[in-house]
Amino acid sequence: MLYTIKQACERLSIGRSHLHCLIRAQKIRTVRIGKRGVRIPESELNRFIESGIAGT
Repeated sequence: MLYTIKQACERLSIGRSHLHCLIRAQKIRTVRIGKRGVRIPESELNRFIESGIAGT
C-alpha cells in the first residue's frame, strides 16, 4: 500500500512540515509518481516507526 503525504501524517500523528523535513533528511523514503506525485510505502512507515521504538 502507498500512502499520500496526508495519510502518512495521520498515521504518524505529525504535521506536513515535519514529514517533509523527515523526507528531506532521508529518514523516510518516498516513491515518485509522475512529476508531482509523492507516495510513501507502508513498509517505509513501518520501518520508521520500528526504528523509533528501538531508539535507533
